[in-house]
Amino acid sequence: MRQFSIALLVYFFTSVTAIAQPCLQPGSLVSVFNTHKGKYEYLIFKFIAPYNSKGILSGGSEAGFSTDNPKGTTYHKIQFLNVTNFCPDKWQLQLPQKKLLDLKTPEMTGGNVSYVFALAPGAKIALRSNYRQQIYYFVKIRIE
Repeated sequence: MRQFSIALLVYFFTSVTAIAQPCLQPGSLVSVFNTHKGKYEYLIFKFIAPYNSKGILSGGSEAGFSTDNPKGTTYHKIQFLNVTNFCPDKWQLQLPQKKLLDLKTPEMTGGNVSYVFALAPGAKIALRSNYRQQIYYFVKIRIE
């Protein structure tokens, strides 16, 4: 009975490690969250380092967003290339805010991940930065 219990524990821990492992690999997108400080709001993407892209920022489409967004709402897309793994269970978004209205579920194809987000009328992307902190790599979009 003791050998069976030990074998069962080894199997359980091996299974849990195999499931968690992809989100620990370099280049994995592990979370997306937003925050605000003063008059600025931030949209932050967190990767496992090393990862070295600020993402490709472009205009987005209103497709898939609520039709009751105010007139003048702008849509933006950010695409990250060569993402090794995507961990969608780590989203920590509090939406809508005053400036960042919504963020749509990403599209992931062939290691490329795309997000589309909506900004309130008059809001704009003021800065996009990236930095490394311990084992993580962050891409931060400042909205004013």
